[in-house]
Amino acid sequence: LFTLIYHLNGGALPPPLGMMLPKLFYLSSLTYLGFSLLAMAFIVKRSPSFSWQRNIHVLADIVFITILLYSSGGVASGVGMLLIVTIAFASMLSAGREPLLFAALASLVILAEETLAFVTLSGARISYPQAGILGIALFTTAIIAHVLARRARESEELAAQRSLDLANMAQLTEYTIQQMRTGVLVVDHDTRVRLINSAAWRLLGSPMVPSRSLLAQYCPGLNTQLEQWKHGRLVLGSTLHPNHSSHELLPQFLNIGTDKPGGTLIFLEDASIATQQAQQLKLASLGRLTASI
Repeated sequence: LFTLIYHLNGGALPPPLGMMLPKLFYLSSLTYLGFSLLAMAFIVKRSPSFSWQRNIHVLADIVFITILLYSSGGVASGVGMLLIVTIAFASMLSAGREPLLFAALASLVILAEETLAFVTLSGARISYPQAGILGIALFTTAIIAHVLARRARESEELAAQRSLDLANMAQLTEYTIQQMRTGVLVVDHDTRVRLINSAAWRLLGSPMVPSRSLLAQYCPGLNTQLEQWKHGRLVLGSTLHPNHSSHELLPQFLNIGTDKPGGTLIFLEDASIATQQAQQLKLASLGRLTASI
């Protein structure tokens, strides 16, 4: 940006940029630009390691910004505020005490720059109080950015763990449903089948339909009973006989979700098995009555 401003203004810089040493400011900006382009190539290449690249980039930012600050007349020029951005990003990408190390290094370099400007530059506006305030701002930025980044990383790790737990739970639930002997179907408010286990598929006569088809494509009679149940017209204990199945089914319906309209959970049981179980219960009750007599 500084290089572009220099060329657009015909070799002049708006004050206070490069107010004391404009040529040094321009050469530093040009070198800074070249270093940034070279750094981007290493970032894409991912070599050397992340920690090495981070440290080199932070140190280079501190050095180049300090040179720009020196050539502009010191901290009174305001160029040193660019260090706050550098320390903030460095703190977000660092762990442990490294953010404080970067802030301390930048503060020392600023004080050294002010001393050098006082000795070598006549007419420079030297302000050690401003340098101290800038150093405090760097430390504050480093601490706040580091804390926020640490909390963000902890939240990300927690979210990843919760996502893994949910995925495992969903896989376990799906496996359990598939192993059930009772037929289970889940349909949405448009009566589109979202889940069907192997028992339900077998009880419905193994219909050859695409996945997530409408319930009417699996079994028109079951879809009719679902509509009757939604409108409160289904007779309790009603059974149905699918076209391509030899089983007489006893469906049960249950609303899922809190949104209206929501999905429906359908349980399918073989009516003949239910009849046999009822008959066995009657026989057991008769046996107990006979024993009591």
